[in-house]
Amino acid sequence: MIYSYIKHHFPHLLKKEETITENLKSENQFYLHKFLIFSPVILLALIIYFFGDNGKNLLVSYSCIGLMVICPFIIYKILNERN
Repeated sequence: MIYSYIKHHFPHLLKKEETITENLKSENQFYLHKFLIFSPVILLALIIYFFGDNGKNLLVSYSCIGLMVICPFIIYKILNERN
């Protein structure tokens, strides 16, 4: 339905390859940023599981949980400065 509306009213937009490539690039960058922001959480969870004896080593567990909270904000700030 949306495609037919655009095809009928704005056919020039469907033929712009540079717009399509630019949108694809921004979408890929969006997913890459999401992955970069949340990858430390997954990595630190594995560190808690293997090196923190599944949460029994409190020093390792608490420090990793603290890093889980802080790292996404730091990475988000760094990624926003680049753009």
